[in-house]
Amino acid sequence: MNTLPKTTLKKITTSLIIVGGIIVAGFILYVATIILWTKPKDLPTHDAIIVLTGAKGRIETGFELLLEGKAPTLLISGVKDNVTLKDLIDANSEILSTENEQLIRNHCCIVLDYVADTTETNATETTKWIKDNDIKTIILVTSASHMPRAFLQFHSAINGDVGITPYPYWQGNRLDLVTQPMFWQYAAREYFKFAGSLIRLKQG
Repeated sequence: MNTLPKTTLKKITTSLIIVGGIIVAGFILYVATIILWTKPKDLPTHDAIIVLTGAKGRIETGFELLLEGKAPTLLISGVKDNVTLKDLIDANSEILSTENEQLIRNHCCIVLDYVADTTETNATETTKWIKDNDIKTIILVTSASHMPRAFLQFHSAINGDVGITPYPYWQGNRLDLVTQPMFWQYAAREYFKFAGSLIRLKQG
């Protein structure tokens, strides 16, 4: 049975250690980004708010920003077929006050995107809408763990033509995340998705 020379085995082992170290270091940096990337203070008025559907709290945050006058228009990207604005409001009715709920129901400029079903298509479909409506600045709302990948995809799709202000959402104290096993699982999954997106964008 043929065996690899010791020098070859040593090179392979060294390469695996280096690659593993890079992956671990990248993950630590990713987690640090999630924890430290906070909501912007003194948020100025933008042309539009973009909310990516998914984890609880994203749409609610978009509604709050809209009612605070941070932008005149709200686009909710990645809405499932047959889901209406009423359905989205009803899903958040326990959090919204009666007055705010009514204001949202009667708001003129809430747009639902039913086409997007991935982060990549969130970015491409939103970019089409941005160009069609001459949008120059957006507030991008998604969960903190998802924000690095979302921002990467949006920045690539928009190609520098529009100012993007990330507005990462996380319920509770951000530093408490490190004690939650679910956070580490979700962060690891998002990290590898982020790495995959980065490689595809570099190759493209």
